[in-house]
Amino acid sequence: MTATAIRSSVPVPRWSPSAIILLGDAIHAMTPARGTGANTALRDAALLTRLLPAAARGEQPVLEVIGEYEAQMTEYGFAAVRASLAELKRQTSMDSRAGLAVTRTALCLLDAVPPLKRRVFADLSE
Repeated sequence: MTATAIRSSVPVPRWSPSAIILLGDAIHAMTPARGTGANTALRDAALLTRLLPAAARGEQPVLEVIGEYEAQMTEYGFAAVRASLAELKRQTSMDSRAGLAVTRTALCLLDAVPPLKRRVFADLSE
């Protein structure tokens, strides 16, 4: 058994578009609870590939296209981050202090008593 810290990004204020374009975990890293991190990164790439041709054709300035991408991406990306974190809390009872305290106590007890730990997790080694 191992304790692993799980972190997710927090929404950031708007910034001025530049030649540096963020997508996926570089901007909206999330917990694995909903399994949507990779799909959100692919959505970022798909949106960017839909928008960039307008700049290539000279219909819109590149930075305007990037700004449009960033506005849409941060909206749905951070919505996905919030949903992922909410699901993690639901799955682990971390949204309640009592549930978290009970879980931590049980895990500490199992770690402190190796025979009990082996018995509880015996099925996992088969």
